[in-house]
Amino acid sequence: MKIEELKTPAFLIDLPRLKANVQMMKDRAKDQKVRLRPHVKTHKTAEITRMQTSSESPGITVSTLAEARFYQKSGFEDITYAFPITANKLTEAADLSAKPGAFNILLDRRHTM
Repeated sequence: MKIEELKTPAFLIDLPRLKANVQMMKDRAKDQKVRLRPHVKTHKTAEITRMQTSSESPGITVSTLAEARFYQKSGFEDITYAFPITANKLTEAADLSAKPGAFNILLDRRHTM
């Protein structure tokens, strides 16, 4: 099939470029002696996320609790929700944290006078 024949929207990947970019980020993290925790918001695919992670650096970052659920179901066990949790999301976050592995949330503590 030619690109012109694809129905839009379509998700196209330049696989050699993707692999090179993933490797570049892994190398950068290793050089800096930090663990890579990719933000998986844009591609939202378990396949690419598996390329981005490793047993030494299994963590990922998500933007929504729906993404967290998807990645948990896909076998990822070290997930950070990238936004401070709000009260209306606590029950769902608690459900996610009850599953095996780590589900991390951010807190924003505000001081009142």
